[in-house]
Amino acid sequence: MRKGRAIAWIEEALAPLRDRMPARNVRRLAIAIRATMGIEALVCMTDVAGLTRPTAAALMRSSAAAPLRDALSP
Repeated sequence: MRKGRAIAWIEEALAPLRDRMPARNVRRLAIAIRATMGIEALVCMTDVAGLTRPTAAALMRSSAAAPLRDALSP
């Protein structure tokens, strides 16, 4: 089983948000962002969905930004 280091790295990047939301919400946001990244998402979008790499990368960026926008909205 992998240790989930990427989630900790994302939580670290989101550290400035700890003044605006509880730590559990920052962790949940990090997990949501992590679900949109990495080789798993890229393989799904290119091999399964048939997207080009540039299109898949653009969609991954958009997908990663969505939970952040949602978390920051009033």
